[in-house]
Amino acid sequence: LVGVLADALALRDRIGQPPLVIGYSVLNRPLEIFQFGNGPIKRLIVAGIDGGYEWNTVRLAEELIVHVNQNLAVVPSDVTLYILRVLNPDGYAREHNIKILPLCPFAKNLRLSLLPVYVTSRSR
Repeated sequence: LVGVLADALALRDRIGQPPLVIGYSVLNRPLEIFQFGNGPIKRLIVAGIDGGYEWNTVRLAEELIVHVNQNLAVVPSDVTLYILRVLNPDGYAREHNIKILPLCPFAKNLRLSLLPVYVTSRSR
């Protein structure tokens, strides 16, 4: 397993708690939240939002999920905390599954925004 799926499975293993699937992306990737607490006040932290730079907030959310899981007392008893680690799983997957393709020289440094690739020529 590589990329996004491997990241999600590793996080589940670290905290021993499966996420709740609340929906799916355009490319049918799950939108998963982690729940901590059971109070009447609901709070949601959303990460992995912005196109192209999801990875940095996803990593931060993963560390927060692990921290909260190890320190449940940080969530007040009257609060239910939800953490959505990746709001844009398609963008996150695209940024983590970049491939370099050997193409002609005119394609050097051309980025195809609709495909999960960077297109470059081979330098020899």
